[in-house]
Amino acid sequence: MTWNGVRRRVDALAGDGRSEAVFGARRHRFRLAPPLSDAQVSEIEAACGVVLPEDYREFLVRVGAGGAGPWYGIATPTSRDGGWDWVDDAAETDSATLSRPFLDAPARTAVVAEYDAREPTRDGFDDDETYRNAFRAWDDEWDTVESQLFAGSICLCHYGCGVFLRLVVTGAERGTMWSHDGGPADLTPLGVDGRRVSFSQWYLDWLEESERTTRG
Repeated sequence: MTWNGVRRRVDALAGDGRSEAVFGARRHRFRLAPPLSDAQVSEIEAACGVVLPEDYREFLVRVGAGGAGPWYGIATPTSRDGGWDWVDDAAETDSATLSRPFLDAPARTAVVAEYDAREPTRDGFDDDETYRNAFRAWDDEWDTVESQLFAGSICLCHYGCGVFLRLVVTGAERGTMWSHDGGPADLTPLGVDGRRVSFSQWYLDWLEESERTTRG
């Protein structure tokens, strides 16, 4: 099975003083949150209107809800205010948008282009105050636009410097990992030569590299 012995391996790294050489280890310290129950994961899926990718779902139940993982660690789904949110100091997931389709690159570009095309310009208004009010209203729409761009994906991990890793949970790209490098539509699938990377591949590659690092 994919996750056999994984928690034990992570726990071993937590007890190895050499593991501080792994990027991000001083933050997550190779500590995993307790696993969730099947019932809790089913509750998350029902609340968010999705079926989580199988390998990620199994990770939540068999390994841990979050914590130790690539870069600064993995965001943890947490029950609060009558719903579920993925909790992390920097990574943010809008759980209300998880059931929406994950947009492909042309659709994301079109969303941003449509928003940019509506940016107010000073010469379209009779006075500065009216222009500033219109600009603020347009600027305030960005959160809604961003929710479209990231719909159908969980922000799992903060790499640092404004770079995040996301797991897609809807549509044709369901189950694949994507990097968000800061630009509004700058989402890139992990992998080479068109081969996508699943959550389990991403996590296990990190674990193996961490073990190699501690061995020197």
